Amino acid sequence: MIRENSILVMAVSEEQQKAYDAEYAPEQSKPTSVVILGAGRVGYSTAKYLSEKNIPFTLIEREDGAI
Repeated sequence: MIRENSILVMAVSEEQQKAYDAEYAPEQSKPTSVVILGAGRVGYSTAKYLSEKNIPFTLIEREDGAI
């Protein structure tokens, strides 16, 4: 379920991310947890990044052997 405090993860360029942030993003706060849907290349990369930043996450994959 997506809630008010859910975190949006987008696969976009840095330029696109900055444009999105300028238009829509509220002041940044450290997320309490993140849900990643899909353990493909993007999901795996996101999980690796969050792990490096010590941000807790849950990775959900519906198929075995993803990546």
